[in-house]
Amino acid sequence: ANHTLIDAQAVGFNRDITYLMPFKQPVGLMAGARVFPEEKAHDILIGESWLGRVVNGLGEALDGKGRLNGNDLLPPLPPSVNPLT
Repeated sequence: ANHTLIDAQAVGFNRDITYLMPFKQPVGLMAGARVFPEEKAHDILIGESWLGRVVNGLGEALDGKGRLNGNDLLPPLPPSVNPLT
């Protein structure tokens, strides 16, 4: 049995069905595959190398200009903003 892990986000629900959107090409994925929730959000370190770059939803470079790196931790959920102020 193939045990490839594919990161995805839950995007909808209908009774006992959960709809997932994979972050990458879901090669080998089929109906009935087992789903495991992540224990925590992914940590992303950002820095100067991110300026002017094109990245995907996982923080991976899409522009072919090399790896991204940094020392500052990007919080998984930014602080909420009061829309009335």
